[in-house]
Amino acid sequence: MERWTIQGLLVPRAAGESKRLAALMQAVLGHGAEGARTMSRSILGGLLIAGLALGGCYLPNSSVQSPPPPPAAPVETVPTQPGSAYVWIPGSYTWQPASRTYVWVPGHWTIPPKGYVWVPGHWETQASGTTWVDGAWRHN
Repeated sequence: MERWTIQGLLVPRAAGESKRLAALMQAVLGHGAEGARTMSRSILGGLLIAGLALGGCYLPNSSVQSPPPPPAAPVETVPTQPGSAYVWIPGSYTWQPASRTYVWVPGHWTIPPKGYVWVPGHWETQASGTTWVDGAWRHN
């Protein structure tokens, strides 16, 4: 079996095969290493443009669904204050988006940072809907 060398590749040639195959492979492979690099850049550039164009077609839902109101808070038994410097942070529900459920976070005693007061978590109504604001320390 004869072999043709096209752009550095050894291509087997069966008896009776026309040189059209060789010409076709020459056209597909381009013109040497520089042609292969140019073709690779063209393909990558085309894929990048196509990806950006298709990515621009996705329009996320503009309305954000607020979670439902939390269930009623359980009655907490507040343990004895461990010291006069401690303040009670009440328990609250926290929303878990992955499971779409609320999880109860029990209250606890803590020593506040100097000059700060605890603001409990609460619901705020905004133009985009109702949003839960976690409890946080606020400078007094």
